[in-house]
Order: sequence, then C-alpha cells, then structure tokens
Amino acid sequence: MVARGRRIRLLRDDVAIVHGSEDDVVKQGGRGFEARYVYLDVVMKRGAEWQIVGSQLAKLARDLLTADRRRLIADSVLPVTPNKP
Repeated sequence: MVARGRRIRLLRDDVAIVHGSEDDVVKQGGRGFEARYVYLDVVMKRGAEWQIVGSQLAKLARDLLTADRRRLIADSVLPVTPNKP
C-alpha cells in the first residue's frame, strides 16, 4: 500500500481527526487491479498514548481511478488548519 496523503485536525488537546488515502493493487483471478482507499480515524489521547476510538474506510469506485481523474482526486485533499478556540 502507498500512502497518498494524510491530514490531522486537532480538535482539542486530547482529540484529533486523521484522514487520508492510500493506493493498493488488489489481485483477483491472477490479475492486478488498482484500488484507492480513503479513511477517517478519530483518535483520543489516553494517558501518554493516542488511541483510535473510531474509524471508517471506503474503497473508491474503479472508474474514479482513470488516469485523467487521478490528479483531481489527489488535488481534492485540502490542507487542514487547527481550530482556534
């Protein structure tokens, strides 16, 4: 798997949202198919450790991975800035 990008949004000192995407090659019937997964994790600091408390993973439809759309997907991840209290 190849990470395409990751953004971390700190909501409080002990809670954050992590989201991004990863590319992979899925093998089926002896053939390889490109796949892109997007994910969102909610993490919480418990003591000195960060722990995932919620997670979601979705596979994008294969037609979204055509060469002319890859740039659009990669460019669609906007930078996230921390919330100001």
